[in-house]
Order: sequence, then C-alpha cells, then structure tokens
Amino acid sequence: LDAVPLRGHDAILGELKNNIFTDVVCGRGNCTGSTYTSTANGLIFQFDEHRKLRANRNLQKKINCLAISDSYLVVGCVQGVIYILSAQILESVMSVP
Repeated sequence: LDAVPLRGHDAILGELKNNIFTDVVCGRGNCTGSTYTSTANGLIFQFDEHRKLRANRNLQKKINCLAISDSYLVVGCVQGVIYILSAQILESVMSVP
C-alpha cells in the first residue's frame, strides 16, 4: 500500500472558531456531503461539502461524543444524557433521560 498524505482545509466558522471541539463525524445516506462537529460548551455544527456552516444547534450541555446513522445524529452528553437529532436539520427527535 502506498501512503497518501491527508490534506485538510479549515471550515468557515468566523467568530465561532474559538471553541474546544470534542468530536467529528461524517454524514451518511442523504447527508453524505455533511460533516458534524461538537464542542465542549454544547454546540453542534453541520458543514456542507464546501466547508460552509449549514446548521448549528446549542444543546447547553457539555458534549462528549457523536455517532451517526443514515437519518440520525446521536449526541452523548455529561451525566449520561443522550440527544437524538435529525441528521438533515439538527431538529430534536428525542432525548434520554
């Protein structure tokens, strides 16, 4: 196998760039072109394939991790709280507990 260099580009965040990012996942299914990131202070960002901010949401809880399916973005927060959001528009579907 030949090694291929990993090349990255900054996302276009403007004033939101000074956050502590905790996780990143790449979209699947209808959201294949999207990338999702989370911050320690509860923000979730959805970027399109051009690195532009498409949607954001403030959960107002420290986010530890993200997981994604074809339709949902699952967000793991402090104290065992889990949010399930629509992967397309970051709308809340449910939370546990």
